Order: sequence, then C-alpha cells, then structure tokens
Amino acid sequence: MTRTTSELAPPLQTSATETFVFEFLRNLVEDDFRTNMDKEFRGRLRDINVYMRNLVDAKRIFGKAVRDELSKFLDYMRIALELNNETVFLQAFADDLALVTAGIVMKELETNTNEALELINLKLVELRLELSVGKREVLAFNPLYIIEKEGDKTPLTERPSLR
Repeated sequence: MTRTTSELAPPLQTSATETFVFEFLRNLVEDDFRTNMDKEFRGRLRDINVYMRNLVDAKRIFGKAVRDELSKFLDYMRIALELNNETVFLQAFADDLALVTAGIVMKELETNTNEALELINLKLVELRLELSVGKREVLAFNPLYIIEKEGDKTPLTERPSLR
C-alpha cells in the first residue's frame, strides 16, 4: 500500500523560497524505497538518507518530516536573500549563493562588489556561518560596443567577454 507523506506526518506549510528539491523530497513515499521494514514500523519511513546530485542530504527517521531536517537550511537561505536591494542581487542555488553586482567603470564595480561581500559576511557572522573562500568563482562581462561607421571606416563590434 502506498502512502503519501501527508498521511505519515502533519501537513507542511510551503513558502516561496522552497525549491523543486524540497517538493521532490516532500512527495517521497515508503514504496519508493526497497527496505525490509518490521511490521510495527509499516507505514513509516525508517532511517533513510536521501541524496540528490550530492547537494541535498535529507533524512527520514521514523516518519519525521523532511522539513524538520531542511528548515534551518531554508531559513538561512531566506535570511540571506533578504539582503537583496538596489545594489545587491543574490540568487540561491541549492546550498550556494550567487552575487550579481555591476558598475559603469572598474572602480565602481570593485566598490559595489566589496560592499556587497561585506554585507553578506556580516549577515553570515550573525547566523554563525562563514563564507567559503575556497569555493568562490568570479565571472566578469563587458558590454557589447558598436562604433558607428564614420566616412570610409569600418564599424567595430566588440563582443562581450568572459573573464
């Protein structure tokens, strides 16, 4: 007999920050796993670890809801995303944050990036977390420039570059 998690645990409240991964984990049922469960534990998931592309580690212990395992992590991500404003744009991808900054000139870009990183670092310290400098990546794009044709000169088009 297949049972849904809503039959195994109290209904879970969803929020806009929950991802498709959370929805997938919430819909797991006992028959999705081949286990030899004792009759007394029939109808409950028992000591099952769930991994998805090595990014999510969720546990089901004796019918405990997935939200209990992920709620603290989701709350941290929600708090970090609240830093978004006119100059700071963060996106969450699984357990990673992506920061997008911009500037007309290099100095402005550098200033905006440093201010955003300082803001993120202060929030992480407040949450007792730390920024992993070993996992950082930087991508920089420059805009498409088109110089209009003047007289006999050929137009120059510079494509965006990735650094």
